[in-house]
Amino acid sequence: NPDVVSSTTPMSSSVAGGNPLLPNGFYLQFGAYTHSANADAVKERLKQRWPLPVPAPEVRQNGLFYRLYSGPFASRNAAMEAARLLPDAGTTRPLIVQR
Repeated sequence: NPDVVSSTTPMSSSVAGGNPLLPNGFYLQFGAYTHSANADAVKERLKQRWPLPVPAPEVRQNGLFYRLYSGPFASRNAAMEAARLLPDAGTTRPLIVQR
């Protein structure tokens, strides 16, 4: 998909557009998109089979990008365990990023 910038572009420490800063912790990041509609479409596809104990996926604007993530998690191990619970939704496996 040409809209996906990179699933390896980690989120930065601030969020543009007047959104509050993300709480500190570890996050599962599913991708960075240049169009909010594409990030929302992936989010909706993920939510169809999302496991309840894992924080729901959210889209946050960060500069020119719309990042899709779940979290925060208290530790890298907690984020890894949450990633193991996720069903294959046709997206790349999430990255674990620390904020």
